[in-house]
Amino acid sequence: MVLTASFLEANGACWEWVTKFKEAYPYGVEWTPENILMEALPKFKSVLSWPYKKTGQFQVVLIGRDLSNRSMPWTDFTGACLKETDMSNSDLSGSLFDNANLQEVNFDGAYLRKSFLTGADLRCASFVRTILTDAWLTKADMKGADFRRAEMPRVELSFSKLYVANLFGAEMPHAVLHGADMRNADCRNANMFRANLSFADLSGANLSGANLQDVILRGAVLTNTNLRGADLTNANLAGADLSEAIMN
Repeated sequence: MVLTASFLEANGACWEWVTKFKEAYPYGVEWTPENILMEALPKFKSVLSWPYKKTGQFQVVLIGRDLSNRSMPWTDFTGACLKETDMSNSDLSGSLFDNANLQEVNFDGAYLRKSFLTGADLRCASFVRTILTDAWLTKADMKGADFRRAEMPRVELSFSKLYVANLFGAEMPHAVLHGADMRNADCRNANMFRANLSFADLSGANLSGANLQDVILRGAVLTNTNLRGADLTNANLAGADLSEAIMN
């Protein structure tokens, strides 16, 4: 399919976008993964997913591609299918991945500061040593995802699915995990200082050695949770279910 300036204009694109697009592609551009990657992406990052959001057409599909070690801040990947793509060590700060298919994507060492991944499918994705400061992953599905030693201060993870996720050694001070599903998650040695885990389900999770100082666990489910060696100084456990939790 060919994306043209007239299509953008007819669907409500702003004058600036239409003008720049017309100058770059007077006859339009073929909407293929190669052209998106080599042409549209470097020049029109903010327009990348705009046609899909407006019409449901021109979905960005880049399955299994190598997008590692690239500078792509503030790129709009909303609704894109990027399954099994390698984005390791890339700068994706401020980018939009809302409702995108990111299954098994490699984000190791990438910069995702202030990025939005709301509702994204991140099952089995890898975020080893990834920078996720101030990122939004509300209602994202991260079953089996790997966040080992990721930098996640103030990350927003409310109502997300972190079932069997690996958060070993993750830095998560002031993170918000209200209502998150963290059953059987590996949170050993994680730093969750002043994190909000109210009403989260942590049953069967391993939080041994974790920093849980000043953490909010109000109404949380901690049945069969391993808290051996965890620092719970000043933690709020009001209404939490600690039945069969391992404390010593």
